[in-house]
Amino acid sequence: MANTHEHLEHAEHAGHAHDPFDRRVAVSVAVVAALLAGISMLGHRKHNEVLQLQGEATRLTTEASILHTRATDKWGEYQAVNVRDHGYEFSAKLLKSAVAARPDLAPAVKDATARADEQHGKYEKRLPGLKADAEKLAHDGEAKQHGSLDQLTAAHYAHHQADRLDFAHLGAEIGIVLCSLALLTKRRVFWFGGVLAAVAAIGVGVSAYTLPHDAAHDPGHADHAH
Repeated sequence: MANTHEHLEHAEHAGHAHDPFDRRVAVSVAVVAALLAGISMLGHRKHNEVLQLQGEATRLTTEASILHTRATDKWGEYQAVNVRDHGYEFSAKLLKSAVAARPDLAPAVKDATARADEQHGKYEKRLPGLKADAEKLAHDGEAKQHGSLDQLTAAHYAHHQADRLDFAHLGAEIGIVLCSLALLTKRRVFWFGGVLAAVAAIGVGVSAYTLPHDAAHDPGHADHAH
């Protein structure tokens, strides 16, 4: 912003000249300097937006990874309980089959059969909850991952916008330089060139906000954004 103030002061001093051409050029310098300040502000905000979006994408990716790990652990717990449940269920059926074949064994295996049935009942009730928890963790993890991808896409788009604003900033700088040369050399060609550079800067700056969103999906641009 200090450069912008210098340009404005230079234009003010030049504006005191009696030559109408000098006055017109001085006004042009002031206008282009104000344009430069506006583009610079928009560019800084857009670059900050890129950093914020990338940071949010990283956070969501980390959370998705944690949820994925928790879902894997929960599925592991579900499988372990399921194996134990089948074991107790099989044991209970085996003992009952033995009693059916040998009724005299009933007193000896009564307690074992009861314990097997009890454990099978406990595990059978526990399994649905474990499965629901695992599925929810997996679903939440996928949602976080999709959110991360959305943030990255937005970051890529904002990055392309920031590039356009950077070019617009350069165009405004060139416009000021050419107008300053016009003041020094009294040559209209530099003044016209400065005005054209400023107009081009406005056009490029506007294009940053009309950029198609499809550009954010370009893999080449995505790599460049990193």
